[in-house]
Amino acid sequence: MENNSDKLLGELDRIAKNGYVIVIKLDGERDKSFFYTAILSRSSDNEFFFRKDGPELEVLIKELIDFYNKKVKV
Repeated sequence: MENNSDKLLGELDRIAKNGYVIVIKLDGERDKSFFYTAILSRSSDNEFFFRKDGPELEVLIKELIDFYNKKVKV
């Protein structure tokens, strides 16, 4: 049985395999409220860009996936 983390990683894998770049950053030098950063981009499309900082990685990943699904109209 798949857990939520497996599902999210599967979604990120699917997005990356469609030609997008995903960066997840954990920054121990920053305040805990900005500890995680999620970035989604595509070099061939300067207007397709998502970046958000926050304290909860799962929330950021879900927002990144939602952004992708709305932009690509999945």
